Amino acid sequence: MTVTEVLLPRRDDAHQPWELVGRDQELAVIRALVDGLAAHGRALLLSCEPGLGKSALLDVAEETAATAGIRVLRAAGAECEDVSFGGLNQLLLPLRGDLGALDERQRDALNVALGFSDGPAGDRLVVSNAVLALLLRAAADAPLLLIVDDLHWVDRASAQVLGFVARRLRGSRLGLIAAERTTASDLPARDLPHDLDLLGHLGLPGHLGLPGHEVGPLDDEAAALLVATRFPAVAAAVRQRIVTEARGNVLALLELTAALTDQQRAAVAALPAVLPLTARLAAQLRDQPQRRAWHLAGDVGQARRLATAAYLAASVIGDLAAAEALLADARRACPGEMSAEIAFATAFVLLHGDGDVTAAHQLLLRGLETVGDGGTGPLGGEQALELLATVGRLSGRAEHWEALPEGRPALRLAARADSAGRAGLPALQAGILLALEAYQTGQWDEAWRLAESAADRCASGGWQLLRRQAQTVLALVAAGRGDAAGAQALADEVARWAAPRGLTSLLAGAHYAGALAALGQSDFQTAYQQAARIGVAVDIAARAPGAAWALLDLVEAALRTDRGDDAIAHVEAIRQAGLAAVSPRMALLCTAAMAMTAPDQEAPALFDRALATEGTGRWPFDRARVQLLYGERLRRGRAVSASRVHLSAALDEFRRLGAPTWADRAAVALRATGQVRQHPGRRDYQELTPQELEIARLAAAGLSNKQIGERLYMSHRTVGSHLYRIFPKLGVTSRAALSGALPRAAG
Repeated sequence: MTVTEVLLPRRDDAHQPWELVGRDQELAVIRALVDGLAAHGRALLLSCEPGLGKSALLDVAEETAATAGIRVLRAAGAECEDVSFGGLNQLLLPLRGDLGALDERQRDALNVALGFSDGPAGDRLVVSNAVLALLLRAAADAPLLLIVDDLHWVDRASAQVLGFVARRLRGSRLGLIAAERTTASDLPARDLPHDLDLLGHLGLPGHLGLPGHEVGPLDDEAAALLVATRFPAVAAAVRQRIVTEARGNVLALLELTAALTDQQRAAVAALPAVLPLTARLAAQLRDQPQRRAWHLAGDVGQARRLATAAYLAASVIGDLAAAEALLADARRACPGEMSAEIAFATAFVLLHGDGDVTAAHQLLLRGLETVGDGGTGPLGGEQALELLATVGRLSGRAEHWEALPEGRPALRLAARADSAGRAGLPALQAGILLALEAYQTGQWDEAWRLAESAADRCASGGWQLLRRQAQTVLALVAAGRGDAAGAQALADEVARWAAPRGLTSLLAGAHYAGALAALGQSDFQTAYQQAARIGVAVDIAARAPGAAWALLDLVEAALRTDRGDDAIAHVEAIRQAGLAAVSPRMALLCTAAMAMTAPDQEAPALFDRALATEGTGRWPFDRARVQLLYGERLRRGRAVSASRVHLSAALDEFRRLGAPTWADRAAVALRATGQVRQHPGRRDYQELTPQELEIARLAAAGLSNKQIGERLYMSHRTVGSHLYRIFPKLGVTSRAALSGALPRAAG
C-alpha cells in the first residue's frame, strides 16, 4: 500500500507535457535516486536560478516515489519564517507519534527542539542523533524519501540537522532531495556562517561533499518547443522573440507569452518594444533587477529608458548597484547630454547611496528646467518635486526649501512631517518607519529587530542614507534601555557620516539619542550639550522637524544645569511654533515642557493637562518620563502623597519597558518620599522563563551572544533581545551583575 505524507498542498492535476520539456537529464537523475532507495540511501541537491522549475521537478520526485510505494515527507523553507527548528517541525510532524520509541534523552531533546514540550535546549549532537534515529526507524520497514524545497530559506538549526542526516545515509533506505536557488542576493540575512551551510547553502553545490545537480536554462530548441507546446497559436517570429528575451528561463518563457494579447501572439498586432512582465514573473525576478527594471521602464527613448530603469531598480527593487550600472549605460547612450530622467535618477542614487544633498539638489533643479512640472512615465516632474522635498527635509537649508514651488503647499507640509515615509521607496524604508513607531510605542524588542535587520540589509545594498536612519532607531532603543555607551557609539557613527554632508535631520536624530542616553545616566551636562546642538529653539517647525523629538530633553537638561533662561526661551519657541497642535504625542511633550518652567502654582495643572492628552498610553516611555518629572516636581513642593502616585506609575512602566536606568532614577525619587519598592526580580528569579533562565546562566558564565546562540540554536540578535528583557526582570544593568542576581541553584 502506498503511503504519502505531504505537508504542502499537492497538485490535483497531473503534470502537463509542456512543464518538463528539456528536463530529461534532471528526470533521469531523480528517478535513479528514487529507484535505488530500496537498496541504499542517497542525497541530492537541485540548484538553479529562480524560474527554472525546481518545484516542478520536486513534484515529479514525489509522484515517482508515491508510485513506487515509497513514503514521502515534504517541507519547504519560507522567507517570512525564521524560527529555530521550524523546518524540522514541518518535516517531522507526521512522525510525532513515533517519538516515544527513542531513548529518554533523545526524546526529550527532540520534543523541546520541535516545540512539543518546554525545557532547556538539548545539545546539538543529541538533537541531530535523535532526528537520524527517528528517520532510520521510519525507513526500517519501507524506503522513506525526504523532500525539502526552498532550502535557502530553511532556518539555520534545521539546516544543520539535515546536513548531519544527509551525510549518514549510507546503508539505509532513506533518501533526501532538496532544491535551492543559487542567487545569493535572494538569501535572507540570517547570520549563516559558511561552515554551517547545508548542501551549498550559499549557492555552492556539494559544499559538504554531497552530490549536487545544477538545473540550467533551457537551450533555444527546448525553449521554442516549450512555447510551441503550451501556446500552439504563437507565430514563429513571435516565438523567436520570446525565446531571445527569456534566455532559457522557463517561467519567463511562459509568462512573457501569456502577457501578450491574442493578436500579438498571432503577429497580427505589433509587439511592444519591451515585452511586458506579469506580476508573477516580476516577483520571481526580484533578484535580477536589471532585467526586471528594464521591463518595468516601458518603451521610451534609449537613454531615457535606461535612466528610468535605473530609478526603478533603486526605488522599486532596492538595488543601487544595478541602478548605477544602468545610469552608466544611459550616459554612454547620449554622451555630452543629460536628459531630465538621467538627472532625476542620478539625484536619487546620490541621495540614498552617499547622502549628497547638494549634488542631488542641483541635479533635480537642472532636470526640472527641462521637464517642467509634467510627468514622463515612472520618473517625471512630480517624482522630482517629491525628491526635492526630501532633500529639504534632510538638509534643513533655506535654499533647499525655497526651491520648492510656492504653489505646492502639500509638498512643503509633507516634507516637514515627523516621519520619513514616501510612496514608492523600497520596503527597507517601510521597515525603518515601523521600527521607529515600535520604539515610540514601547515595543523595543520589535524596534531593535526591525532596525537591525534594515541596517544590515542597507549596508549590504549600499543604501547608506537609510542605513544611518536605521542606526538612529537602534541608538534610541539602546538609550532607553540604559546602554549609554552603545547608544553614543551608534549616534557618533551617524553624526560622523551626516555632518560633512549637511544632513541636519540625521544629525538631529543622532544628538537626540545622545541626549537621551545621557539623561538616562543623570548626566545632565552632556545631555544639554547634545540637545543644544540640534538648535531646536530656532525655527523648529520649518527647518528641523526631527528636532521636535528633543524638546523635553533640552528643557529638562537646561533646568538641571542652572540654565533656566535657556529653558524658558525654548518653551517660548515651542509655543510660537504651535507644536502642541501637531499631534497628541507632541501635545504631551510640549505641555510637559511648559509645566517644567511654570511657577509652582501653575505647574500641576499643566502636568495634569499633559497626562490627560488623549491616547498618551500609546507612547508609554514618553508618558512615564512625564510622570517621573511630575512626581519629582511634586516631591520638591512637599506634596509627598501625590508625588508617590506618579513616581510609582513611572517606576512600573520603566520596569515593564526594560529601561533599568530610568527605573533606578524613579526608584531613587520614590525612596526620597519615604517609600521603598523592591524590584520583583530581586525577590523571585522565577519570573524568568526557562529559556531566559538558560540564557542568563550562560551569559553569567561569560559566553558571548554568538556562543549562546550556537548552543541554543538561535541568532545572536535574538539572544541580545532576550538579555534586554532579562536585565530589568533581575534588576541588573549589565552582564557582569547577572551572576549575583541568579541563585546558585539556578546557575
